[in-house]
Amino acid sequence: MKNNLKKSLCIILALATLTSVLFAGSVFAYADGDATSGWCGDKAKYSYDSATETLKIEGKGTLYSYAFGDYDNKNNVKNIIISEGITGINSECFPNFDGITEIKLPNSLRYIDDVAFIDCDNLKAVTIPDSVNYIGFNVFSRTAITVDDSNWQDHMLYVDNCLIQLDSEYLKYEQSCEIKVKDGTRLIACNAFCNSNKITAVTLPDSLKHIGNDVFYNTSIKTITIPAGIESIDYSAFNYTQKLKTVNYLGTKAEAEKIAITGDCGAIKNKHFKNLFDKKVKIKYIKPTAPKSLSVKAAKKALSIKWKKQTGVTGYQLQYARNNKFTKNKKNVNIKNAKTVSKTVKKLKSKKAYYVRIRSYKTFNGKKYYSDWSKAKKIKTK
Repeated sequence: MKNNLKKSLCIILALATLTSVLFAGSVFAYADGDATSGWCGDKAKYSYDSATETLKIEGKGTLYSYAFGDYDNKNNVKNIIISEGITGINSECFPNFDGITEIKLPNSLRYIDDVAFIDCDNLKAVTIPDSVNYIGFNVFSRTAITVDDSNWQDHMLYVDNCLIQLDSEYLKYEQSCEIKVKDGTRLIACNAFCNSNKITAVTLPDSLKHIGNDVFYNTSIKTITIPAGIESIDYSAFNYTQKLKTVNYLGTKAEAEKIAITGDCGAIKNKHFKNLFDKKVKIKYIKPTAPKSLSVKAAKKALSIKWKKQTGVTGYQLQYARNNKFTKNKKNVNIKNAKTVSKTVKKLKSKKAYYVRIRSYKTFNGKKYYSDWSKAKKIKTK
């Protein structure tokens, strides 16, 4: 009996100690008052140098939401340095830092969450590395960035190569509109076109890599073409797009399945490309697959080439050369009729080795989209 009571008391004391440690950690986890150093993430610390008016953040992992919300020294900060190793900036992390005018983010950074730099009145420039694959909504709300006309193009706000938002005031005077995202854009931030139900079409550039959450929510797009280079799409990007009928993906079906379907702050979800859209939406995969069953027979100073017919393609391109890298005496033979399944190549050198391969193509909106090359065949002419 005494032993059981002793064990119970030990457990209670252990839990009490653990609770006090956790509670203490939560109290001192945020920059508060006029402290010159402390924690701003589970593995991240800050230090403030009054001589240089610089706030430096070092460590690993993510910064807490509202980490510097109640930091009294923010009015004296003129520079913020975020060191390599920091991977995420959570929501409202740096509000009201009126002294900073620019900031360069580290190459280790993966995401910037909602309103992270809200009310930094004089913030004019931010360098966003290509490592960032997620930007929340209103990240730069009420900063100098949003009032600088040079950051706006066709009523859209861009920071570096990221599209941040559409000017909602512009749509008030339009019956409907078509949006073209500028070439070179790498990322579309969350909610960029959200609830803009006057948008009927959006053109995306080949450079686009990442699409955030609710980007097309409650828009009136009927069809959209998604570039083959896309790397991640938030699972909610196409929520409530009730008028969407057709999605053209410029890659193959297999390539579409490699796209990361993400959730909050870019975390990967176990979802498939097709599940981004309503079941009624028709998905068209524009890039053909490589032709199969290529056969090559030798003839006198010639080659007789055959392949299996592909459905849904516009034509084929044969290529032959004297070496397996296809750099020596390379020649292309374009075949415009998709029904053609054979070709004889003449006027070749006698008793010489040639390498042959084939790919198909599909024409979409006036541009040719080629499949990968088939496996090359080596053969010697007669």
